[in-house]
Amino acid sequence: MNHAPSLPPSDDADAQRARTDSEQIVTALAEGRNKRVRKLLRRMHPAKIAALLERLDLHQRKALWQQVDAAQEARIRPHLKFELSGQLAGELADEPMAGHDALAENQLDAVRAALAEGALKRVGKTLHRMHPAKIAGLLEALPPPERSKAWSMVETERAGKVLTYLHEEIRATLAAELDHDELVAAAHAMALDDRVDLIQILPPALG
Repeated sequence: MNHAPSLPPSDDADAQRARTDSEQIVTALAEGRNKRVRKLLRRMHPAKIAALLERLDLHQRKALWQQVDAAQEARIRPHLKFELSGQLAGELADEPMAGHDALAENQLDAVRAALAEGALKRVGKTLHRMHPAKIAGLLEALPPPERSKAWSMVETERAGKVLTYLHEEIRATLAAELDHDELVAAAHAMALDDRVDLIQILPPALG
């Protein structure tokens, strides 16, 4: 008995997937779930991201652009309209970071200034070059609203390690801001002994 060949996914299905991803990104942006935004962006085609950027208002566009890494930028720009590409290169462009020999207090000041300006890329880059223990100290020095925003820019694969250096109350609060997939990703990036420590320090609902 011959079976009819399976059909490839339709353009309509692809369009529906793109709409769904875009809607999830907009929702995650509104909720300040930047790790979720970056995860969704990684699975979208650059042309789809460009189309989404063009549909967003200025505030949303700036928030989304702050979550686009350098490699994604290079792939997205060819799909952007000339005017918007210029805006992203200028008004929304990332700013240079402090030098590598910056003192901890200068890093804290720089992060707070970047948070106040909405320059989350700068925050992410600063945190990227810091040891997890230093990140933990910086997070603990920030007021809760700023702490949550900075935490959202810690790479998922480093989040678990940072958690192990935090004091218990702050650790529980920040761990609760991770969804299940983010916790799993954080744990998988850790050494076995650190993974055990992470499980032990998680709130009961997440452990």
